[in-house]
Amino acid sequence: ARNVKLRDITSSERNATILEILRDGDYDPYWNRKLYLLSEEIDADDPDEFVIGPGDDMGWLGHFIGRSTQLEEFHIKYFPEEEVNNDKEVVNEFMEGMKHNESIQEMFISTDLGREGFQHLGYMLRNNSEIENLCLHEFYIGIESARSIALMLGQEQCKSLKHLFFVQND
Repeated sequence: ARNVKLRDITSSERNATILEILRDGDYDPYWNRKLYLLSEEIDADDPDEFVIGPGDDMGWLGHFIGRSTQLEEFHIKYFPEEEVNNDKEVVNEFMEGMKHNESIQEMFISTDLGREGFQHLGYMLRNNSEIENLCLHEFYIGIESARSIALMLGQEQCKSLKHLFFVQND
């Protein structure tokens, strides 16, 4: 993974820097161990915003999140809808890598990850002994995703999860 040219798998310099921090695990005084996946920039000075654009390889992003020992708080505010609905391979690659993370303590999801996405998230919840808070907020949870969330949470191996929040969901 060190031989991967980060600028070739991302859409911006900031995204490449975030991948480098996740990959290397080096201490960075400007990074507060949070990561936001967004569709557009909110704060130009925030080093935690990964703005998903054309050219961002979601598989590599998931891989580096999965390997990170520094990431403590993860917000999925956006995941390309066409990826969730049409290209399950991209979702699977992202989630396959991400599910290996053992450092995330809080996770906030503001977009429907679909059946397969929530299934993979369940694997992460079982593998990660640090995660305590999961918040699903501000998106419509359809019946299929509700079933997937129930199955994900129904696994008794989710021992570290202490708080589950549903905020402004339909």
